Amino acid sequence: MKQMMLMMLSSATIAVIGAQPATGTGGIALNTNDPVKQKAHSSREKVFHDAGQSDGTFNVPEWISKEDEWDKRRYKVATRNENGEIVPLSRAEITQNRIANSPYRGDFLVIRGLSTFGQLIKQCDGVFVGAITEVQYPPGENEESIRDGIVPDIALTFRVETNLFGQVKEKLVTIPMRWWEGLEGHAPTNGMRLLVFYARGYTFRTLSFDNSPLGFDWVKPPEVPNVPPHVIMKEGSCVRVLDPLETEKAYIEMLDGYLRLLRWEKRDPDKYYEFLRSLVNSPVWRIRLDAKEDLLWLLGYQCPKQFDLKCILNDPKLDWDLLKDYTRYISIPVRERQ
Repeated sequence: MKQMMLMMLSSATIAVIGAQPATGTGGIALNTNDPVKQKAHSSREKVFHDAGQSDGTFNVPEWISKEDEWDKRRYKVATRNENGEIVPLSRAEITQNRIANSPYRGDFLVIRGLSTFGQLIKQCDGVFVGAITEVQYPPGENEESIRDGIVPDIALTFRVETNLFGQVKEKLVTIPMRWWEGLEGHAPTNGMRLLVFYARGYTFRTLSFDNSPLGFDWVKPPEVPNVPPHVIMKEGSCVRVLDPLETEKAYIEMLDGYLRLLRWEKRDPDKYYEFLRSLVNSPVWRIRLDAKEDLLWLLGYQCPKQFDLKCILNDPKLDWDLLKDYTRYISIPVRERQ
């Protein structure tokens, strides 16, 4: 199929040329024929001309799926050479830029990458389903603050319904936290049911220089008896909203797999990879995005040496090409340098 390829004609002119063969890093495709998107095209095209950026819809290299939800943020796909000419970046460079601008990274959203299901399960002392009975805001803040984009320090009192992992014996428990779920448009209200990940004594300090808890093989220290339940980390969401019912069912089923592979059985990176791979196409947005981030943690930071990275490159069951590029251009070269 003919592709519209953005080619460099001179230092000052960029034109769209048809019927050019697609290559691994050559050319930047422009979607310009969709009438619904025509209004936005001129400004987005200007962004590319000025800075060589893509926003996931316009200025997308032809080898990237236009439907990949990962690419909703801007990422750099080209640069200017010493003559001021715009030239495409290599596929390896674009892969790094896509990773850095994922839906879970940049601005406050970087916190999501530290508090995925995998990281929370590995670092928690327990998980329960609880219904909010009281919301305590600090002076001067309220539900409207969350709608304004503020991430407030609040205290939530829960009626504990079900202990899924660990044991909270009290019927009511109050846990102070920062309310990061406001990024998803949720404000805490009485009766709201949450999946709550808690610790007893252990805290992951996101701004410390010790990132060892993010590694696959890390084992958390024992819980401290008689310490009240508290959040695992302040700078990350340790709860998930259980709404609608279909989402709750998906969370509970998914949680069983994480617990089995990270807490109940001896950890096996191959089994964990296969489990995460199965979640990449989950109908629940939060589950599939957490799974993708957990795959990046598995293959990137302190990747177990016994895990065969090259098997991912031709894995027919992996429906996420970005992970294959990440493995080819980042994970394997890093391991080879070690």
